[in-house]
Amino acid sequence: MAIDGFFESRRQAGHVRESKSPHSAPTFYGKKPQGGWCIVHAYNKLNDATIPAQTPIPRKDVIIDSMAKSTIYSALDLRDGFYQILMRESDIPLTGGLKNAPATFNRCVTHLLRSVRDFAPSYFDDVFVHGRVVNGKTDVEEHNEHLQVYLRPDPEKVRVISEWPTLSNVKELRQFLGLATYLCKYVENYAGKIRPLSQLLKKEVEWKWTAECQQAFDAVKQGLTEATILAVADQDRPFHVVCDASDFAIGFASAKAS
Repeated sequence: MAIDGFFESRRQAGHVRESKSPHSAPTFYGKKPQGGWCIVHAYNKLNDATIPAQTPIPRKDVIIDSMAKSTIYSALDLRDGFYQILMRESDIPLTGGLKNAPATFNRCVTHLLRSVRDFAPSYFDDVFVHGRVVNGKTDVEEHNEHLQVYLRPDPEKVRVISEWPTLSNVKELRQFLGLATYLCKYVENYAGKIRPLSQLLKKEVEWKWTAECQQAFDAVKQGLTEATILAVADQDRPFHVVCDASDFAIGFASAKAS
């Protein structure tokens, strides 16, 4: 079985060992979005009784902004990250993979890479190494002009939104807006476009899907399909901030001269 093969390979690597622990939890495989499989443990009851670890979560936007002037990039994935953390001997009989594992692992990696975080920031088990060639343009730098860091909405999320069927109740509306709002920075005048939909979330408003609602729904989907490509800002150049407001929305734009 695949699970037997997984644990045998981890045993040979020294990550796990045979145990007669009185504790157990259901174990199965889950498919990764990028292909392949990962092992999953169901620790629902144990996680419910676990006090969450308080540790900062890396901000992806800060990591991306730190690469603004770089021209060469490498992305590294720390293989079997959580299995690289040693456990206290008294905890080994307990089930592993608890909800505090990501926080513990992230704290460890952040500490280990603290001295190189200016050019190798980490996000849990991902490390992003970046740099800039300063003494003339090299072949590598020329190649990386085609790989310049621009920000686009996740194509898979855009596909999901573009194929979203017409909404029929508040629950479906909340689900749609939850994903759309996550990508709203790519859509111009997002708050204005979704106003007819936002009105349906008010407690005193009866659900009624009008032509205006359908138009707003289609506008958001189209806006994400034709989403603007965002570039990483150069923090050493001056910003120009433009803001505006109406009766139902506020907005601003931060721009730089090219």
